[in-house]
Amino acid sequence: MNGVSGIVTRKRVVDHGEVFTDLRVIRAMMANVTDIGHIETRVLEPACGNGNFLHEILKEKLHLVAAQFKKNLYEYEQYLIAAVASIYGIDLLQDNVIACRIRLLALCEEEHKLIIKKSIPVLHRSVIEHLLTKNIIRGDALTMKYVGRSKKPIVFSEWTFVTGGKVKRRDYELANLMSQGGKDGSQHISDTQEFQTIPLPVATYPLRHFLDLIVDA
Repeated sequence: MNGVSGIVTRKRVVDHGEVFTDLRVIRAMMANVTDIGHIETRVLEPACGNGNFLHEILKEKLHLVAAQFKKNLYEYEQYLIAAVASIYGIDLLQDNVIACRIRLLALCEEEHKLIIKKSIPVLHRSVIEHLLTKNIIRGDALTMKYVGRSKKPIVFSEWTFVTGGKVKRRDYELANLMSQGGKDGSQHISDTQEFQTIPLPVATYPLRHFLDLIVDA
């Protein structure tokens, strides 16, 4: 888990096991995960800290967006948002969660200015902030529950970009996504002739344009 600043107090280390991961180590680990090299491949960091891993993963995704769509502003901004929608993080500490969201938003702004030579439009920025609030959350990846009074099960939204700039949103409990059993989903036989579970969503939403995702906040 990554610290929120350059100095990690002894208490945080003892209480939460908070340590830094060197950037060289992060990049070496990323090099061994080939699926990251797709814009919409979903990535979950269960102990995201202030976002060292997620920052580098999103940076790589945004470079792919630029390479493919920099000549088309509409598609560039759509897939920039799609890249953000594919990034998920959990951390025990609220200050880390906030720092991670801020870093990822700043990265989007930096890359947008580099490619488009302008700041991200206000509406697009609001959508990115909304997605980061939904996708980067305070919780416990071991219990798969939110941290706080309620201790309710963690729920993540799946954002699937379809034709016409539309997005299909479905919400799932993290525990069901991680489960191998058939209790909370339907079963099918995979290509390898093994039973696999398709988890059932806890909520589904109407198709929305990618700039209207805040409607279903």
